[in-house]
Amino acid sequence: MAGAPSVAPFRFRDGRLLIESVALADLAAALEGRAAWVLGHRAVDGALRRAARAAGGAVTVAVGALGPRELLALAAQAGCWARATSSHELLLACAAGFAPGRTVVGAPVLEDGVVRDALAAGVAAIEARGDEARNVERIARALGHAPPPAGGAPPNLPEGALRRAGGLLAPLLSGAPGLAVDAVWAPRGRGRVTVAALAGPAETLAVTGMRGLSGPPAPARLLGAATRGDWVVLPDTRAAQVHLPDPAHPLPAVVMVRGGAWRTLDRRPWPGEAAVPVG
Repeated sequence: MAGAPSVAPFRFRDGRLLIESVALADLAAALEGRAAWVLGHRAVDGALRRAARAAGGAVTVAVGALGPRELLALAAQAGCWARATSSHELLLACAAGFAPGRTVVGAPVLEDGVVRDALAAGVAAIEARGDEARNVERIARALGHAPPPAGGAPPNLPEGALRRAGGLLAPLLSGAPGLAVDAVWAPRGRGRVTVAALAGPAETLAVTGMRGLSGPPAPARLLGAATRGDWVVLPDTRAAQVHLPDPAHPLPAVVMVRGGAWRTLDRRPWPGEAAVPVG
């Protein structure tokens, strides 16, 4: 596979594509036709801890940037801080295990309710300037709280830190040279998309395009051979992100793999729904 594009955190072994110790062909069979965003526990945890070490001890993750609540829990366990922009995100951070001393609240405009909740929780900082800072002080005085500092959180998790955390596993609606994946997906950025068939041979084959159920086509490289109905995986940073509902198509499941086991993660609650604590 010299010169082949990276498919990390997925890897070929004995002609099969795996994530950690789980064969993606077995996972695809268990999904019974449903596409899934697949995350590697080891890859996520390692990326978070490497980013923290590079930053000198800790980084701050935006609650709104991480989709599954289990990822927020991993970030808390890795010693990260959390940044919440709303009362809902503050509740998610608390449920994921972020201590108030490792939580900050900040947004371009802070609604009074989130300021009250942040003061009551005793967060480490409320990031506010100008009129927003004066409003925080006003609410703090009215409630008898000492306003927390306006800064002090560690640097943000670098963009792309979780680029090798996982990807999209889905069946094809059409094979080469024009690949179409049976899932909501759109290209991100420029350049060729890497697509890997679940079984070898792991040879690089240039194809004319790759598209999903939404978005324009993108140039792509296919590792292995795949035809209509076969399953492929696309390494994609968005595996770790929040996925919004699509009114026309079902959302892919979200699967976390750890060692030789895997499980489907619960859907992240939206504002107004109960936030279930993360164990």
